Amino acid sequence: MVIHYGGGIGGAPISMLSLVLSLDKNKYNPLIIFTEPGPMVDLSLKAGLTTKVIPLKSAFFYSDHVKIRFRMLYKLIVNYRSTIISIINMIKKEKPDLVYLNTSVLIPVAIGVKKAKIPLLWHVREVPGSNRIIRNWQVGMIKKLANRIIVNSDYVKGFYGELPEVHTIHNAVDLERFDIDARKARQDIRLKFDILPESLVICMIGGIQEVKGHFLL
Repeated sequence: MVIHYGGGIGGAPISMLSLVLSLDKNKYNPLIIFTEPGPMVDLSLKAGLTTKVIPLKSAFFYSDHVKIRFRMLYKLIVNYRSTIISIINMIKKEKPDLVYLNTSVLIPVAIGVKKAKIPLLWHVREVPGSNRIIRNWQVGMIKKLANRIIVNSDYVKGFYGELPEVHTIHNAVDLERFDIDARKARQDIRLKFDILPESLVICMIGGIQEVKGHFLL
């Protein structure tokens, strides 16, 4: 069982789907859970993956570029108990051998998984926030609840310490999907957007956020 908070397009869910699609189909039968409808749900279904939308509304949003907000705390607290009960009931129904959580926000979901006594693999993609007290609590909860932790960089791993259950695995690139003729692609893109051959082109990919430098660019 693979769980991602939300249903919108983003690097984390795209990376998650790429990972799931690379699994050996003879060994794994993944169920993808999104907590909200959105374009990622459509992409998952289009890829032929068993996909459901379950409103697990309680989540803890805090990282280096997401600050604590009252609305987030309100949703976390109000939906806390119902989220834990929902995930326990879902686990009883689906009977997964393993639960994979995508990104660090799913602490209430992880508590439910722990109560259901199912092994938990947690993929952490965010740099923790700067508040030392909140950061230590958040990282401590992830370390306490997860059987194994994947981080997508050694920088993120630095916040979790040199523990045997923490592993750095960088986001992969599908070489078959991105096996392109660079010269032809360059010409096609310039033609499509009416860009002169001698013009310098900069491409920046990612959700538009100030912290990522889009506005500076």
